[in-house]
Amino acid sequence: EFKQFALGLVKDHPATWGFYIGDELLPTSENVSQVAALSNEVEQIARGKPTLFVQLPRADLAGGLEPFLGATDVGATDYYPIGLEPSLKRFPSIAAGNRAITSNHGKGSGMVLQAFSWAQYYPETYPSAPFPTRSEMLKMRDLAITHGKPGMLLWYAYNDVLETADPAGHWADVRAAA
Repeated sequence: EFKQFALGLVKDHPATWGFYIGDELLPTSENVSQVAALSNEVEQIARGKPTLFVQLPRADLAGGLEPFLGATDVGATDYYPIGLEPSLKRFPSIAAGNRAITSNHGKGSGMVLQAFSWAQYYPETYPSAPFPTRSEMLKMRDLAITHGKPGMLLWYAYNDVLETADPAGHWADVRAAA
């Protein structure tokens, strides 16, 4: 009943593109079944609205994303390299891999790009991890577009931008990169 109520509130709003049905799940049969069930529920409540599933770029990108593609309209990968190794070096292959997998399944593709500092999540492990600069965000965007040709780009995460020492400056950087 809650899903019916919540989706009913926004499904016809012009700002509602679609619905996010899963994020960074291990590709177990239980998780794949749960995402498929949720996708079916969303389809019943909000007919015609697309769905999105986002996966981490595991060593085997196909093995992580592919099992969920039967339940979604758009498959995306989130890769947040700024402040960690190997930085942006893997970005082209991850973007291209996402596009290849989604295309092989006739699905739309997307990329989720980094707008936070790892120090915000793991201050003890990455105490000096930087917030991405405008230049780094532009580089992520350009690499995603050039190598992955995504139909959708998302930036993670607005709440993290607001929790920095310079929210207005970082938000201006995200807007410029977007």
